[in-house]
Amino acid sequence: MKYLLCLMVLALICVSTSAFAVAYTEQWEMNADLSTVAGTVYGNTLTQGTGTDGNGSHTGFTFAGGIGTFLDNDTGPGGDLGYFATGSWGGKFTLDMSVRDLAMDVPAWPGKSKDFSFKGGGQGRGLQVDDGAQFVNGSGVVGTGGDLAGAWGDWVQMRVTVDSSTNTATLYDWRGAWTQVAQTSMGGSGWASELSGSDGFGLGSLAGSSTNLSNFQIDYARVYLGSADVSAVYDLYAPPVTPEPGSLLALGSGLVGLAGFVIRRRRA
Repeated sequence: MKYLLCLMVLALICVSTSAFAVAYTEQWEMNADLSTVAGTVYGNTLTQGTGTDGNGSHTGFTFAGGIGTFLDNDTGPGGDLGYFATGSWGGKFTLDMSVRDLAMDVPAWPGKSKDFSFKGGGQGRGLQVDDGAQFVNGSGVVGTGGDLAGAWGDWVQMRVTVDSSTNTATLYDWRGAWTQVAQTSMGGSGWASELSGSDGFGLGSLAGSSTNLSNFQIDYARVYLGSADVSAVYDLYAPPVTPEPGSLLALGSGLVGLAGFVIRRRRA
């Protein structure tokens, strides 16, 4: 009988695990404009940057074949068309991205230029990415920086964790495991001014941010709100699946049949 109980417990664990797996809060797989529902998985759109750059127009993002390409032709302090999200998320979130740099950054405003912006608990920083990575504030580089995995121009899987409880933003890349590349304490400058909420992030430079003349491609951006755990694993695409009644009935019937078999065998 103890073997039967063990099997029943294992079956219930399997069912509960499938029912309560953790999915990303949102995924942007670069199939369409990220400010439209078609560009999302769960319907949480990003906001498009507004205004015009120093050349009087936006180049910004285009989408083809599941890849978003960001081209920044700006030569002034305004950025080209990027996307951002901002709100109140409890001061913790994780953003996973796959990025390929297309041109070495040529800062129009050296030192403080950025490709991405991050904010948590009202504090934040910008992030420069080319053959390496470095966080920046409103004056220049801050914190630690380092080289990214692979050769320049390769696709790089990156994870940024923002944690207001430690007041840190940390960048990791994937080298068989998440490896820390850059980290900074967060402060009152370096992030794009469009991030008006206590928390947020920006992809590409924005109208209110200094720009790098950055050119990059992005394969996906996926966010989980409420955690800055670098080791966490999140499910893709589908939300947690609750077993259908038919599946539970089949499981129950199987366990009943197994119980009958064990009882008959013990009597024999």
